[in-house]
Amino acid sequence: MADGKKKLYLKIDGSQYGPVSPDTVKRWIEESRFGPNDYLRQDGQNTWIQAKDVTSINSLFHKYKKGANVQNFDNWAQARGEIESEKSKIESERVRLAKEQKSLEASAQQAELTKEKAAEIEKRRVELAKQADQLERDAAELIRTEASLKQRKKRQTLIVGAIIAVVVIVGTWLTIDLIGQQNELEERITQLDERLLQIDNRLMELDDALARAQAEGNVELVAELEAEQEALLSEREETAEMLEEITGEERRADTPDVDGDEAETSGRTGRIAVSGSVQITGEGASDPARSQNQIAAAVSSALGSARSAYNALLADDPTATGSVKIIFTINPDGSVSGVTGSNNTLPQGNLFGTILGGVRGLSFNPIEGGAAKVNYPVSLTPQ
Repeated sequence: MADGKKKLYLKIDGSQYGPVSPDTVKRWIEESRFGPNDYLRQDGQNTWIQAKDVTSINSLFHKYKKGANVQNFDNWAQARGEIESEKSKIESERVRLAKEQKSLEASAQQAELTKEKAAEIEKRRVELAKQADQLERDAAELIRTEASLKQRKKRQTLIVGAIIAVVVIVGTWLTIDLIGQQNELEERITQLDERLLQIDNRLMELDDALARAQAEGNVELVAELEAEQEALLSEREETAEMLEEITGEERRADTPDVDGDEAETSGRTGRIAVSGSVQITGEGASDPARSQNQIAAAVSSALGSARSAYNALLADDPTATGSVKIIFTINPDGSVSGVTGSNNTLPQGNLFGTILGGVRGLSFNPIEGGAAKVNYPVSLTPQ
């Protein structure tokens, strides 16, 4: 639907949008839906201009990227400055207390004191010892807080670096080779997701077949189909339980390592998976290389970076959840184009751009038929 002030047309990955208002262009830039290498033109003009060549538009790309980095650094610097100031106050107080304690001890040794005066000094000495112990505990707490800030800063730096890499290298997917148990877990999760998808598809087919058999009065076929349906439902429950157990192991494997003198950090991990019916249309939809299982396996493998970004978000917001429908076209040569999204309810952050960036990097086997258009719904849920 067009916006209130219709002034601009946009061209993103070969698809045209508009007319839209300048406010919509700003919002699309903030959501990473419109990049510096995309094109635009004003209403009434026929010439497309690359977004980065328009000074007012290009400045917005730098504004949103720089603002996030500066805010993260300022927050860390302010917290560290407060800690250093508090540590200085504690150290000054410890020095003062030590001097006062030495002075009291010297007074006790050099003068003849009455029992009442000696008791008063002893009481003061005990109080000073308690205060010193409390200061030691406060100092230890400050050290733990400082270590936690270091860990958070390190994690934020990694997230910002990943986001910048996705923005700069548009359309390029970086394949990350995982090692050991992590690789086996990811592969097993994909296999179980594919099996659940196969079972769901067969269950839908069985529903249609049962309806026809019951309408025809074929009792034997109805009994056979119901037996298969019961077996598939049992298998689906077992497969779902296996998937839950594996993601629990993966969550423990994803716990970040920390140095011995730093505080441990932990957080929930999330799952990004298909959340409904995958629609495949077009001339190439009937080709086996464009089957629902083939596409589901490819999209699942392309969402690794999005899973990492989602896990990082859960560290600050353990209840973050959302969904989006990914829309893209698989060309006959196997390349992917026209990647966009709709019904976006994803949580705050660059998850939307990261998901679309992963799908843009997909590559399928070429076919002799035509293109296939895919509507792929996914949901994000914490484990």
